[in-house]
Amino acid sequence: MIKDKGIELNEMLSKIERDDREKYDFRVRGKDLMINNEGRLVRKAYMGKEGLQFSEYAFTQLLNRYGLPVRETKKELLSNPEYVYGLVNELLNADENELLIRARMIGGRGVVRAILSKDYTVLNNSQIINAVRENLEGTGLEYKVESVYIDDGRFHMRITFDPTTQAFGRDIAGADDIIRSGVDIINSETGRSSFRMEPMIFRQVCSNGLKAWVGDEDNERIVQRHIFISTKELNDLVIRGISGSVETAQKVLNKFESTKKIVVMDPVKEIRRLCEDQKLSNKLTENIVKAYEVEPMRSRYGIINAFTRGARDLGNVQRLQLETFAGRLMTDESLFQVA
Repeated sequence: MIKDKGIELNEMLSKIERDDREKYDFRVRGKDLMINNEGRLVRKAYMGKEGLQFSEYAFTQLLNRYGLPVRETKKELLSNPEYVYGLVNELLNADENELLIRARMIGGRGVVRAILSKDYTVLNNSQIINAVRENLEGTGLEYKVESVYIDDGRFHMRITFDPTTQAFGRDIAGADDIIRSGVDIINSETGRSSFRMEPMIFRQVCSNGLKAWVGDEDNERIVQRHIFISTKELNDLVIRGISGSVETAQKVLNKFESTKKIVVMDPVKEIRRLCEDQKLSNKLTENIVKAYEVEPMRSRYGIINAFTRGARDLGNVQRLQLETFAGRLMTDESLFQVA
């Protein structure tokens, strides 16, 4: 796993390229594979080889491919592995289609990190960073990589742009409350998500992110499945994603600033109601309430900041989900009931 803040794109690319040396892909028909008695994936032509261990996610992909119930099958695997491996081998043996196997070396052993269809287009994190770096250099924009998170399932990079920095008055310490616009870039090399570039704004004082939810008709959001995408098409998407984020920034900044004028008489009550509507856990609800108490502002702005501040210590996926919800709070009046 790679997790950094303030890293330069060239340094990040070097890290990922070093990590890429441990990865490899191969294509093979399902019928040419089987699971051996040790639960490893092997090619029938190389039965004497040790085979590849399954990651939890890759085995789930295999079960889903053949329509097997994941939870029940994994439970059965604990007590009757011979039966489960035999069942999966029957399904593999009947599969004439080509599969893309994405693997890596961990501690000297091969591990399957994904099992994908033949139509899956490989879009590696290093390709995306290269495209972003080249296009940012072409625009002359000053930028900063706020954070990057990479594991085998997910790549998330957050970049902000200096020309769209704006002061929103003062924060609670009396310093300039700086808001920067930027872009969230998300990818998965293992089929867990599409390639995405989404506008966002970033409150510098507390490192809060906020997805730029300004309405589908205005939002320059790029979402591309990993299928039939060329290098040129990727480059074009990156150009659109960067320019769209910059263009969207002012709309979002204006909307965000306007939320300061919307008074909420009992913000804590409203936060608890919103959390209940979103079916958030009691623990997360209390964390969001505590986050509000750090900067208690009786406005919609204060509520939005509570959600983004409360998201900071969450895992990557849940953090993004909560930040996206916070973005919706800017524009979706139906979410609010208390004036």
